[in-house]
Amino acid sequence: MTDTPKRRQDKPGWAYDIEGYAIAQEPLLRTIKYSGKEVGIVTRCRYDAEVLNAPQMLFIDIDLGDPRYEDGCFVKTEKEALDGLRDAVKSPMKWLPKYGFSIERDQWIDRHRRGLGFRVYRTAGGLRYICTTHQWRAGRDFEDDLMRFVYTDYRYRRICRSQQTFRVRLTPKPWRIRQEYIEHFGRGEWRNKSGEGIARTAKYVTTVGSDMVLPEFGDLLSVHDSTTLALMDRGVKTYLA
Repeated sequence: MTDTPKRRQDKPGWAYDIEGYAIAQEPLLRTIKYSGKEVGIVTRCRYDAEVLNAPQMLFIDIDLGDPRYEDGCFVKTEKEALDGLRDAVKSPMKWLPKYGFSIERDQWIDRHRRGLGFRVYRTAGGLRYICTTHQWRAGRDFEDDLMRFVYTDYRYRRICRSQQTFRVRLTPKPWRIRQEYIEHFGRGEWRNKSGEGIARTAKYVTTVGSDMVLPEFGDLLSVHDSTTLALMDRGVKTYLA
């Protein structure tokens, strides 16, 4: 573990769908450390959701939709998306060929001889993958090529490159929470709609490849799974937001 997240200064005119915006502008809620070194931070984004930022733990969100529309969706079904992930894990040379027999490629292969492993979650818009077996580095071409191979939204890839960190939302988007305005004795408040269940951000589905978790990723994974309610008991009614 070496570098902490590089927080660039904000640039006027940056927009989320172009380059993202500097995470230095987001309120810092929590710092996550391993052996005394910072491995991740939790911030609050501009629409009031909590976000986990980590420069070496690879997060990938996949939007499912019609790839004919220019909305960032590149794959139609969950099955197609998972087939792409399994292909990437089983045969990394399918997304590494452009590097030929370069020293950089050989070094990557040597570092990743252990099998890759990704935890897979279902989200409101598609799927989420978290690699627990290897350290990555946000902003490099290798990571960008892998994300492209598994149908990652190009906007997210550009954010990772410009911010030098991977990002994943931990709490629901406010407009997706199913609430209603209740008035009682002249006072009103927003409450969760009766019978709708609990809003959560992700639901654990399966693991593709190795299920090993690097020690330095243990707390990051714990923060993700506990805050998103990814492992909530199946007997509890929930919905993805």
